[in-house]
Amino acid sequence: MDFSHLATLSNKKTKLTTSWQVRGVEIAQALGSKQYSLYIGLVKRYPLIVEQAFQWVSDYPNARNKGRLLLWKIKNLRLQNQKS
Repeated sequence: MDFSHLATLSNKKTKLTTSWQVRGVEIAQALGSKQYSLYIGLVKRYPLIVEQAFQWVSDYPNARNKGRLLLWKIKNLRLQNQKS
């Protein structure tokens, strides 16, 4: 894996060793959030649901709080999956 695009994360060395860590940081940066651990944990637990929700949120460029919108969509998708 190429982690060179994460050099702007900080001046410290990053210890991203798994694919879900990389994807969690990418999602956090795309949303403009610094809560990397939240998104890493979500991607680890619910990878497909987070990807669906992220694609849905990326269609709303004028959203005021994309992080909140993503979490709301994840909640809705999980509830839909439980009912099915």
